Amino acid sequence: MEYESWRGDPEVTKKAEFIGILKLVNANSKDIFCDLGCGHGRLCIWASRIVKFSFGVEDRRKRHLVALKNVKKSGRKNVKILREDYTDVKTLSKLKQCNIFYCTNEEGWAFYKKFEETMRRGTYIISPYLPSYPIKPEFHKGWMYVMKTPFTLAKNKKEWINSLSDKKNVSMKDIQRKIYREFSDYKQRLKDLDDNISGTEWLIEKRQR
Repeated sequence: MEYESWRGDPEVTKKAEFIGILKLVNANSKDIFCDLGCGHGRLCIWASRIVKFSFGVEDRRKRHLVALKNVKKSGRKNVKILREDYTDVKTLSKLKQCNIFYCTNEEGWAFYKKFEETMRRGTYIISPYLPSYPIKPEFHKGWMYVMKTPFTLAKNKKEWINSLSDKKNVSMKDIQRKIYREFSDYKQRLKDLDDNISGTEWLIEKRQR
């Protein structure tokens, strides 16, 4: 099985967990789903039994071929797998009809900017990890964070941190401890989080001078 640690496990999301994710946004037969970085296409197949149509986007050749094989084996006619780079505006433009997106890869503001500018108002994108600072989630359950276009931006770091938890007056240390407890690659995640926030705040401060 092809696997690159930097791309993540193509089968990381389990079926029960995924069905719960779709319930978060009340997915039904009128919706069109898309898995960005769909790996082996499993989520697209599962979603196709709930939504009207399901898309998957995968740029890695071997994963794309496995996804096509799995879709064919499933017999589902309302699933389409694209071999493209989902961070490309041209690819996103082909997916404008979708209103529910899922992405396990961590992306920065450049991607979210293109996503918001391309998608229709009210489009959901679900991430199994913290949204990029300063984007605030509409709501969340555990580590599943649901964002909606146009994205809501936090006024400052404190507001963003509080949007990540159901508890009041959450601190950055609380978030860091949670990452430390629940992720084996916590060192890299904590570094990326710090870089994301410090870099964004630096740009904001420079513009305000």
